[in-house]
Amino acid sequence: VKMGTHVSNVFTIAKLLPLIILVIVGLVFFHVHGSPVSSLSGQHSTSTWLSAILLLIYAFSGFESALIPAGEVKNPGRNIPLSLMVALPVVAVIYFLVQVVVVRSLANPAEVARPLSAAASVLGGNTMATIIALGALLSTFGSLAANMIANPRVTFAFAEQGDFPPFFASIHRRYQTPYVSIIVFAVVLWALAVLGTFRWNATLSAISRLFVYVVACAALPVLRKTHPGQKTFHLPGGVMFAALGILFALLLASRMGSAELLALAITAGLSFMNWIAVRRSA
Repeated sequence: VKMGTHVSNVFTIAKLLPLIILVIVGLVFFHVHGSPVSSLSGQHSTSTWLSAILLLIYAFSGFESALIPAGEVKNPGRNIPLSLMVALPVVAVIYFLVQVVVVRSLANPAEVARPLSAAASVLGGNTMATIIALGALLSTFGSLAANMIANPRVTFAFAEQGDFPPFFASIHRRYQTPYVSIIVFAVVLWALAVLGTFRWNATLSAISRLFVYVVACAALPVLRKTHPGQKTFHLPGGVMFAALGILFALLLASRMGSAELLALAITAGLSFMNWIAVRRSA
């Protein structure tokens, strides 16, 4: 666990540092030379905005993965909410500044295959573009490494408590890791990467997370009634925020296409069959 934490920390710094450099160089460049492209104004439909926001869900998601190993954190009832409330605004500011730099560097970034590298090339030439490209590569690798540590714990925990096939709870004799869950997760991840485009996978990831968020929001008022006094963190107006979260998630889910709907339907069907099998064996 400590090794995984250190690796995750190293990759976090490695992927944030190039972005911070890009933002600083870009803002200084614009202050001295001005924007190399003219500002464009345009109108977009509500449907276009919702589709864009749906992809933003993918960009801002991932914070829930930090909750998976929360039981191993010192004082999780205090540190986890504090970390999330600090991390989300920091990520939002970084995304905003990076977007400002890209939009003010490129005439039409949506038509560029690698907009970050292209913007870096405008601001600092090939050297800057290479640094940003390397940062993007490290960011992808770091994200996969962190997911390999966190996500297989879910299937491992399900199997350990009898809600998943027992082999998902298998522990490697030497490394003491849930190796079956890790291998299955890696194979599924590879298959999705090979069979789908980035945009399709990002949309599918965002929509699947929205359904998880809906379930979590719906559980809040129920748990407050059935388990009073057991909360370690209390958000004022939590029920209102939960209701708004459900409405917002369902609105964005309306942008789901037939391919995403089919993938989620297959997943839901497999989950339902697993639930029936677990109920019969109980």
